[in-house]
Amino acid sequence: MTTNVEVIQHYKAKIDDLSKELKQLQLKSKRLSFGRLLIALAGLILIFVVGQISVLLTIGVALITLIAFVMTVRKHDKVDQSLKEVKTLIRINENEIHALLQFENEYYNGAAFAHQGHFYTTDLDVFGVFSLYGVINRCRSYHGNQILNNWFSEPDQFSTILERTEAVKELEKMEEWRQHFAAGLYELKEKHNVNFAQEVTKELNANLNFTKGRGLRLYRKLVPILWIGIVSLGFWDSLIASRLAITLGLLNVAIAMKFMNPIAQIQDKLSKSGLLLERFSRSLHCIMNGDWKSSMLKSEVSAFVSNSSDPDHPVKILGELKKIIDQLDYRLNIIAAFLLNAVVLWDLIIMDRLASWQERNLSKIESIFKLIGLFEAVSSLSTWAANHPQYVYASLVKDHFHLEGKGFRHPLIHEFQSVSNDFEIEEPRKINIVTGSNMSGKSTFLRTIGTNMVLGFLGTKVAAEHLSSSVVQLMSYMRIKDALEENVSTFKAELNRVELMLSLVNSDAHCLILIDEMLRGTNSKDKLKGSINITKRLIDQGAYALIATHDIKLAELANEFPEAICNYYFDIDFEDGDLKFDYKLKKGICENFNASFLLKQIGIG
Repeated sequence: MTTNVEVIQHYKAKIDDLSKELKQLQLKSKRLSFGRLLIALAGLILIFVVGQISVLLTIGVALITLIAFVMTVRKHDKVDQSLKEVKTLIRINENEIHALLQFENEYYNGAAFAHQGHFYTTDLDVFGVFSLYGVINRCRSYHGNQILNNWFSEPDQFSTILERTEAVKELEKMEEWRQHFAAGLYELKEKHNVNFAQEVTKELNANLNFTKGRGLRLYRKLVPILWIGIVSLGFWDSLIASRLAITLGLLNVAIAMKFMNPIAQIQDKLSKSGLLLERFSRSLHCIMNGDWKSSMLKSEVSAFVSNSSDPDHPVKILGELKKIIDQLDYRLNIIAAFLLNAVVLWDLIIMDRLASWQERNLSKIESIFKLIGLFEAVSSLSTWAANHPQYVYASLVKDHFHLEGKGFRHPLIHEFQSVSNDFEIEEPRKINIVTGSNMSGKSTFLRTIGTNMVLGFLGTKVAAEHLSSSVVQLMSYMRIKDALEENVSTFKAELNRVELMLSLVNSDAHCLILIDEMLRGTNSKDKLKGSINITKRLIDQGAYALIATHDIKLAELANEFPEAICNYYFDIDFEDGDLKFDYKLKKGICENFNASFLLKQIGIG
């Protein structure tokens, strides 16, 4: 079986190969840079020498020098682009090693998605620092992060998860594609993690209305005719023609300046987007050129035009917008802006092109960015699967509640530090109570079950040897905090959670409840009484639950409800005055506890 160690070695080997390629490209870049300088110097010398002999020969040498120089510059640009690509690929592979060794990831950890009141994401460490999302995420774009957040936060329909799993499996085998796709967006930072499509739509809708004026459009079409007339007049009377030319030029500049504010606002918003569009286009090109087999990816891509020469092709749409933005940036040079507006009303021409692009494509751009985000999200899950070849995909079942697995491990604990456990909910005993001493592994076990079910519902690999499960709503009651800003005490927060939990069970009995030591915010007598009553309510409502507790009395409810409750425990041994934990789940009720022993170790009792 391939292990994480072998995967890490694979990434290290890739980095070595890429580093060698990088050195070759750097050497090539230096040679081309020197060659460019040499061509320029040699050309100037030759022009100077032949200039004494023949004008025609001088022009020929100048043209040859220019052509050679331009060709060298273009080749140098391509090499520099390859250099950037290889450097990015090295960083991508280094990041995979860090993610495997230290659970550290350069990508966004989803902290903004964390919500204290969510059914399970807070208790299961789904978002934020050292989280499941933080380790798995490989999305740079706004839509990619939003899509992945939605998948983490709510189980999809059974059929949707199956389709997504098929897509994840397809991309899992395509490491080169995944990395080159990621390289296109890699330089996007969190400050760029905005809804780009929405920003463009908002800006254009707010500031492009002036281009719709009929008089302005008519005048812009007349400008070339007026210039032709002035030039023609120049053959008869150059003085009048020059005065008319100056007048027309100043009039054009004045008209352009009248609309300077909305044009400047558009430019301010869009001028920084050229590089972003180039990066999005590179990744989009990877998507549109793929030969997709899975139904999900195939249907998403086929929704767009497949003919790359069609103007409605997504790459063409983004490319056209980038070209318009680049042309708009000519006005940043004051002299160029004055001359271009004086002669052809450049600003208005570009605004007209932008308005035309808006009319044809603005409704499509949101879908294009969502497509990129979807592939980012699937690629994230595929990378997780590829990085853990020893893990398995969950076998999902339909219609009835089912949970059974072997070799469960917590996905955020290294295998050499973790202990695997088998677990299943055995009908009709839907309530499973886990007892054990402090630090014996009860809470971690609950999170192990919960996080692996989240992984299974995502459609990626789970940290287990086998997992068979139905698609259910998860609900956790584990980390309960007070909320001072809302005047909510810990106990009141617990009551709110219990109310939410019972409401969910009442509406959907096929959910799974994970409870870690309920009612901690009150005295031991009320705590036990309340815990027993809550457990009985769960039994009455036919709920499925996994409950971790120190209260033996709660576990003893199995005597009263033998057909509804199954007991498990984590044991502890005392050896040579020290505690020994094996972290193995066993059937029954715990008999050894360690609180008194631990207190004695710090001089109490």
